[in-house]
Amino acid sequence: MIAGFSVFAFKTHPSKDKVGLINLPLPVFAWTDFVSDCAFVDLLTYHMSLITELPHGLKARGEQDDPLDPNLLEYHTLDYNALNAFVWVSILGIVIPMLAQIYSVAMLIKKTSKRRHFDTDILTGYTGITVILIACTDPDMVMLLPFLPDAYEMPAKSPFPNKAALRVTGWKAFEDIIQLIIQVAYIIHFNSVTPFIAMNLVATVVMMFYTLVGKLLNYACVPDPQHNKFTSTNAYTWEQVITRTPRTPGGRIG
Repeated sequence: MIAGFSVFAFKTHPSKDKVGLINLPLPVFAWTDFVSDCAFVDLLTYHMSLITELPHGLKARGEQDDPLDPNLLEYHTLDYNALNAFVWVSILGIVIPMLAQIYSVAMLIKKTSKRRHFDTDILTGYTGITVILIACTDPDMVMLLPFLPDAYEMPAKSPFPNKAALRVTGWKAFEDIIQLIIQVAYIIHFNSVTPFIAMNLVATVVMMFYTLVGKLLNYACVPDPQHNKFTSTNAYTWEQVITRTPRTPGGRIG
């Protein structure tokens, strides 16, 4: 569903050549990672229900003398209090970054609207509203906000128009780091790795390293000799750098 909507939003985007069709899998995969984190919480609550409800369910059906299903026995012996702690920490690890994402998306829309860098017809339509709602849980979706061509300050290969938009996606890395710690702690504590947990762990690691490496490089490595700051949005070609900062005969930059 998200993949189909992303394609539709891309087709109606006023700067689709800037976004690039090749970048559409990014918000789709990020949304999949978010859903898998929610599924991990659901899995833990299911294990808790097995501990508390399964024995009572057997007794209610007059099967108290029957042994537990061997496939369920390992869940029946899990530490209920530890599972409960993992559930609440996992929920907080999703909700807190999501609240930060909502605030960041709202501030991005507010600042961009003041600069008149949005196609307001699309932004206030059903497509724009849906993009905003999805971006609150999937910050990479901000690339599909209807930015006008004049809003793009990043290099041509970046689907994000500026560093303000790129900063919003940083909260995804924060969420991924929290979820990675929780999942590794779960595996160590219970000494158990199911296929789902293993796949979810791999997805979290992939998204985290992409965000920390790919986006961080895209954010930081923009040469700007006049404003040597991490938050600079100005970009220069090497020819411009040479003409702006001539070297002295001794080789030092003058």
